[in-house]
Order: sequence, then structure tokens, then C-alpha cells
Amino acid sequence: MRAQRVRDAENQIEMQIAKWTAEGTVKSSVAAEYSVTWGIRQLPEIC
Repeated sequence: MRAQRVRDAENQIEMQIAKWTAEGTVKSSVAAEYSVTWGIRQLPEIC
């Protein structure tokens, strides 16, 4: 159950960053910092 909750939280964070990026609120360096900080798979725009 814990692993599923972690995946759900990761997905919600990724969707929020994608929304902010689309709105021009977040630069890719912030998304990269998020990815490194949380150890979550990289987002497509920073690969």
C-alpha cells in the first residue's frame, strides 16, 4: 500500500510541474532540481 501511495504522490507532483511548466511558471532547472531532490524519474523536458 505504501508503494502505491508514493507512486500516486509522484504522479500528482509531476502533473503539477507539467501544469506550471505549460503556464511558464517553472523553468526546467526547477524541474531538474525536483527530480534530483526527490530521486524521481526525470521529466521528459529535462532528459
